Amino acid sequence: MGYLVHQGKPVIDRTGNPVRLCEGLWNRTTHNALKEVLRARDTPYRGRKTNRSYLLTEVALCGQCHNRLFTQTSADAPPRYACTARNKGWKSAQHCRPAPNMRVANLDALVEGWFLEKFGHGAIVETVYDSGNGIADRIAEVKASQQRLRADREAGLYDQPDDAEWYRERYIELSRELKELESEPQRPPGMVQRPTGETVEDRWMKAPDVQARKEILLDFGVRVTVFSASAPVRWVPGILHGSEQNPLSLSGSFRTMAT
Repeated sequence: MGYLVHQGKPVIDRTGNPVRLCEGLWNRTTHNALKEVLRARDTPYRGRKTNRSYLLTEVALCGQCHNRLFTQTSADAPPRYACTARNKGWKSAQHCRPAPNMRVANLDALVEGWFLEKFGHGAIVETVYDSGNGIADRIAEVKASQQRLRADREAGLYDQPDDAEWYRERYIELSRELKELESEPQRPPGMVQRPTGETVEDRWMKAPDVQARKEILLDFGVRVTVFSASAPVRWVPGILHGSEQNPLSLSGSFRTMAT
């Protein structure tokens, strides 16, 4: 915070305030927030998924057995999304007949059109840190100065009459300043949301690759259920919501979307 430090503690001047050598990189409120954020804790790492060239893997589901669809490729046919769970021997797919499949290009185009029509005009906001108006930070500084004075007094640094008088005067000044600060309106620091000027469609069009677009779909909770060619409806798009967003209960949400 720009303070002169000796043996791990700020050096104070004759007014009882810490000696500042330069403008600090951050204020006390931010300093305390950083210490809390950097405190050791178990934080699982979730890296970016690999950049596969298919938009709807992890998004497309089977309307028969409700398992996720995979891609199939062959030399004589375009790539397609297909349910391969029964062929893999999965018990949940033992009655999956006929297993649905659909061309990748066709389903991608249908889902993209549906998604942009439904969400494309939505405004994107970003969450940023607002440092506030500084009142809370100054209150923290004054309280810290009072605490240092009390600690020094308890250590016997102000036992002499002249020192004791200076201590009383300075402590009264700090208390008066604290009272004035606490009467001021505060805009505390914290995270706030503000518009970016971008829409969801802008973000979609600027996405660098297919994986980035897939992550947008996953962020919105998009799922699309695919049925066989003989079914009255070939595909049904939808959004995960409520308790269905729990990955442990996805199978239930798949059935809901398939109806």
